[in-house]
Amino acid sequence: MKTVLLLLCMLSPLPVFAQSVSGDVQWTKILSPARDLSASIPSGFLLDNESSVLRLFSRRDGASITLMIYKDGDPKQRLDLRRNFSRDQEGKVSRFKIGNFEGDVSTRDNESFGMTVYIASNKAYYTLTVSAETSKHPILTRFLDSVRLGGLPLTKQDNPADDPGPATVLSDLKTSPEILEALKKTNPGEIKIEHNYKEEPKPAQDRPNGTAVIRPLTILRKRQAGYTASARSAQVSGTVRLNVLFKAEGYIGEIRVIDKLSKGLTESAIKAAKQVKFLPKVVDGKPVDVSATMEYGFNIY
Repeated sequence: MKTVLLLLCMLSPLPVFAQSVSGDVQWTKILSPARDLSASIPSGFLLDNESSVLRLFSRRDGASITLMIYKDGDPKQRLDLRRNFSRDQEGKVSRFKIGNFEGDVSTRDNESFGMTVYIASNKAYYTLTVSAETSKHPILTRFLDSVRLGGLPLTKQDNPADDPGPATVLSDLKTSPEILEALKKTNPGEIKIEHNYKEEPKPAQDRPNGTAVIRPLTILRKRQAGYTASARSAQVSGTVRLNVLFKAEGYIGEIRVIDKLSKGLTESAIKAAKQVKFLPKVVDGKPVDVSATMEYGFNIY
């Protein structure tokens, strides 16, 4: 069985403290509330500490880092549920065990690089998602090389990036004001629903030449869609896919149904999508409208 150490060798260790890698990026060492996961992350990250899941968002120089820490529930049970009902394609997922930690690594590397690490310890459950145009992005390299699980490195490396300095415990921090403001946003009117939407091919590039994406769309809250009694009785399962318009003003503009399910499950997914809270995409310093696909899975177990 492959381990995360082997899988993450693809990230080609670099001299992470060199000026060419760090540039003007300042770093902060963070520590999870359970004090069993630590990492160094670019300073200026956003923190959402307003629910049962602590969320950290870092968007810097084309690199995206999201850390989610689940405050309740059994960590190993969460991991088992993910494994039982994951929609990840075979061949892109690798399991690992490091000390008292175990988990899965899911990667994609087509038009851009993306990776999610699902981690369960005896104390907490974590999901760590990173993305950039390439797996060798210097910020991702330094960040991943700095991650420690119970003091043990997540990646195989020649130049350890563990910062020996004092760490900031995330549970001691307050929610970022920008996130608090976004969570208060409500839709000003009725949301338009299109039930027979035909998905269009994605454009060749994400933005016109000469523009710079300062921050991608950032989902803050995505409620789980409820199972209807009639669907459960009929044992209906599957995935509802929706194309959602996220407005620059911070509210949902329109919802288009791509793939539907019967017995009220499509309506349940639409209801959940209407309640999504987010930070809008920012291009050249200005919030912009953007459409994105959201999926709501329904499984009977």
